[in-house]
Amino acid sequence: MNPAQLDSCDFAAILNETPTAAAGPLRTGLGYRMDTSFAADYDQFRKVDGVLVPFKEITYAGNTVTSTYQVIEFEWNPPNLDAALKPGSRAFD
Repeated sequence: MNPAQLDSCDFAAILNETPTAAAGPLRTGLGYRMDTSFAADYDQFRKVDGVLVPFKEITYAGNTVTSTYQVIEFEWNPPNLDAALKPGSRAFD
């Protein structure tokens, strides 16, 4: 793997380092330095009971997409929420 093609998240995984929350570039033992910004884009807003809710979220580390979430269904305070949040629950399956 060519280190020039890696972003700082890759460096952290390879070197078993954890980037800190402090502002500034990640410095590695390999001598490489890269600035990485983190961002999220929210899209596909729909009204749910009069409140705009984003039904899509895309997160980025630098120019790399790290996750994409697509909400299929949204309900405020569902009646079975407590049961669904218990470890091992399959309430929403």
